[in-house]
Amino acid sequence: GFPKNMSYEEALNERRRSNEPIPELESLDDGWRRMNEWLKEVVKDVLDHKASGCCTEARYNVLAVGHAGIFRLFLHRLLGANRLRTHPDARYDDLDGRILCVPNASLTILDLLIRRDRSAEANLSELNPDIVVLTSTQHLEALEE
Repeated sequence: GFPKNMSYEEALNERRRSNEPIPELESLDDGWRRMNEWLKEVVKDVLDHKASGCCTEARYNVLAVGHAGIFRLFLHRLLGANRLRTHPDARYDDLDGRILCVPNASLTILDLLIRRDRSAEANLSELNPDIVVLTSTQHLEALEE
């Protein structure tokens, strides 16, 4: 509930001064584990759907909605900080380029290759996602007119 450029200690001290209860926090590793498990489930569902033969569709669309912090973590861990930093659409909220800007209601589209002949675990290690759109807010501009 505090600005993301505030350090953890500063936010904790601010919360203590307000006498409000301190919410339980998820570590970065716990957040990544949660997102990684979700991604494994998505890959498994796609593989199961392909294996059932009920559909010849080669492309599956998955919508994920969440808070900016978990998406920032997900993008950093899935794509790597160097790849994000060199992407032309990447914006950063701080001077040293550590905090990727993920605006409210922004759109990120990743294209993942899920191979039919691999398990969900193997697919995760081989995903190498293409960044189609990164944290775009262009769709919101029409609303402002």
